Amino acid sequence: MKEEFLQAHSIAQCFILAFRIYRIYFIPIMILSISLLIPSVVTGLLGLEIEHIVFFVTIRLTEAAMTLGLVALLFQPVFPAIGILKSVRSRLFFGAVHVAILQFIIFLTGSMFAVLPFPLNMILFLILIGSIFVFSLSQTIYILEGERGFRALVASFRLVQSNASKTILTIIFLGTAKLVLFSFLLVSFLPELNLGSPENLEKVENLMAILQTPEVIQALRWSQYLGYLLLYPFASLVLVLLYIDLKLSHSGIEESSLFQTVAHLLRHEDAEPASDKIEDQHNSH
Repeated sequence: MKEEFLQAHSIAQCFILAFRIYRIYFIPIMILSISLLIPSVVTGLLGLEIEHIVFFVTIRLTEAAMTLGLVALLFQPVFPAIGILKSVRSRLFFGAVHVAILQFIIFLTGSMFAVLPFPLNMILFLILIGSIFVFSLSQTIYILEGERGFRALVASFRLVQSNASKTILTIIFLGTAKLVLFSFLLVSFLPELNLGSPENLEKVENLMAILQTPEVIQALRWSQYLGYLLLYPFASLVLVLLYIDLKLSHSGIEESSLFQTVAHLLRHEDAEPASDKIEDQHNSH
């Protein structure tokens, strides 16, 4: 399996290999994903306004968790869901949260385009769209390279630049899958809503009013949660495989660095990103 991971992949191969991993290790991946989703569900049920922030951070933490899980599979046959959850107590987890919050701030800044005049709205819209692509590998880079904070974002931007077309196509495919799944789940929860009917599409004001009702808000929330469980772990695996592909073609991957990450995690110590561990050993000499 190690040889299969640590080689260049086409976009189709990334999706196929990610689905294989997702299918084989479905139960531990679900245990891990459900555990990560709990804070978002709790804030949603309590009606707290920070729910969308917590959910955004949850998605980013899933990318970090899937990175650890996939790399662990290079050296062992078991997906270490419990070991990854134990890292919540460590600096590794808080570093991933830090990167996620920076990603959210950039995303939120770009989202303000709707309330600003031209040309500021176009600039922020480009920031919003660009952030989705260029910072998509930030969590994986943080885990495997130890780049913290803005350095992880900058490193992601540089790596994506090495093959922007491949990254953009991969993100578009994943985004399309997420949109289709979410729409299907929402219609399943509320078949009477019939979002695609000409009548509803013509009555935009009525449709917006419908979307604000408690029943629809609940359906949106649970569609979001179920969609997360079904697709986001898989999407995160695809992004890790994309990172491996881009890294191999750009500067290569050090297997010893990957092993340090996994070994440190499985010892359940105060886990740190791989490069930190290697740097500490270097300094000690």
